[in-house]
Amino acid sequence: MRQVPFEGFDTRNEWFVKGTEPTAKSDWFQRLEVCKIDGRIANDGCKDAGKTDEISFVRVTAPYSEWQPAVDAWVKERYKEDDRFFPPLMQSKLKFDGDEVSNKDDVNVQIVGVKDGQSVPLNFRLNIEISAYNDIKIVRIYMDGDKVAEDDASPYGYNFQLDASKIGSHEFEATVTDDDDNKGSAKIRLNLVGYARQ
Repeated sequence: MRQVPFEGFDTRNEWFVKGTEPTAKSDWFQRLEVCKIDGRIANDGCKDAGKTDEISFVRVTAPYSEWQPAVDAWVKERYKEDDRFFPPLMQSKLKFDGDEVSNKDDVNVQIVGVKDGQSVPLNFRLNIEISAYNDIKIVRIYMDGDKVAEDDASPYGYNFQLDASKIGSHEFEATVTDDDDNKGSAKIRLNLVGYARQ
């Protein structure tokens, strides 16, 4: 039996067959420097202003990139109450004048974890990250111009479960409103792949 600790996480014991014991830390565990204000990966301005924290995260990664959207959906369902399983992928867009934020009205939005034109399965998670000075009031998610969901709690996004009639290219959009009614948005085109069950 061997203890499997990682800083910031509970220690637990695991049984291993002799010769199969892990010899290195899992690459799922990360320690990131994040901006205290928006929770995104710290940019140079945030670092220079002294507004950062180092935080330990777990990023559950799939063995193949095309599986990642489905893994992300599972992680959201399984660990939705534990922020440690949702490391930021977006770098902070906050700008500083000395130690004060100079772009307080900007709401920067990114759809993360997928690239424009990427193929994804019919069941996947669309992850939204936001860099903003103010707290977020609401995130609205659209598919081909039709609203499919609203989200008001981080981590933002939506677990899509689509049928075979949706196979093909579609546009997804996230619009965000902060507590001061400032707005931002991001769009991406994804290719939905799958098959019709007989």
